[in-house]
Amino acid sequence: MAEEKKETKKEEGKANPGIIVAICAAVICVACVIVAILLTNVGAPKKPIVGSWKYSSMDAMYTFNEDGTCTYKFYDSERKCTYTDADESLEILFDGDTLASTFRYHIENEKILHMEDSFGQDVIYEKQ
Repeated sequence: MAEEKKETKKEEGKANPGIIVAICAAVICVACVIVAILLTNVGAPKKPIVGSWKYSSMDAMYTFNEDGTCTYKFYDSERKCTYTDADESLEILFDGDTLASTFRYHIENEKILHMEDSFGQDVIYEKQ
C-alpha cells in the first residue's frame, strides 16, 4: 500500500506528455499567426503606378494614391476617382459614374506610363 502511494505521488507531479505537446503546438501556432500579421504589408513594395503621371501633349495628369484613390486633372477641371490595379490593367471609377473604365497599361523604366485610351491608342504619361 505504501508503495502504491509513492507511485501515485510521482505520477501527480508529472505532466501528461500529450498535454505538453498540445500546449507547445498551440504556442507555435499563435507565434506564427502573430509573425504573419506583423509581416503583412511591412516592407511591401509600393505599387509602381502610385504617383503623378503627366501627359505632355495636353495639360492632363493622373495621380494614383496608395489607398486606391486617384484624381484626373484635365486643364482646369479635376475629377476624383478610385482605382484597382490588376498589374496589367487599371479599373478606374470616376466620381459620379456608375460604370468603371478599364485601361491596359505598362510602365517603362519606372518613368514612363503607357496607358491605352478608350480607343485602344497608346497614351504616354511621364512620372512627375
